[in-house]
Amino acid sequence: MMEELQAHIARTDTIILGRVTYDYWAPYWPTATFEPFASHINESQKYVASRSLNQVAWGDRSNIALLQGDIVKAINELKQQPGKAIAVEGSPSLVRFLLDHDVLDELTLLIHPVVAGKGRRLFAADGPLKRMDLKRNISTRTGTVITTYQLRK
Repeated sequence: MMEELQAHIARTDTIILGRVTYDYWAPYWPTATFEPFASHINESQKYVASRSLNQVAWGDRSNIALLQGDIVKAINELKQQPGKAIAVEGSPSLVRFLLDHDVLDELTLLIHPVVAGKGRRLFAADGPLKRMDLKRNISTRTGTVITTYQLRK
């Protein structure tokens, strides 16, 4: 699993967070030393998609910005810029919104061998039908399945 997560880090240089994930991450990651994740998260350009925040900060770093207004347009503009892949980390509400608005190119799911019994749904019961093609599927030693789908346009 660590090998797959490191490959993910190597493919991305921009992170998009929803407001809730930002609220969890901002107090921890700017001073964290948990590698290789801390360096990647802290050095990557970050954007926070939020309708309620007026400003964002990341410790003493300036590589974070707030996305407000037309999030779909803003992210489509980011996708046109040079660089590596853009990753949405955590942020299930934001993933659902981007999926509903055809902004995601790929969807990677980490399915852990645990049944929580309750929790938030990633996909809304009344959400639109989305067709996907399996791009990659691996199973780790611990039984976690990492599945990447490419969305059909």
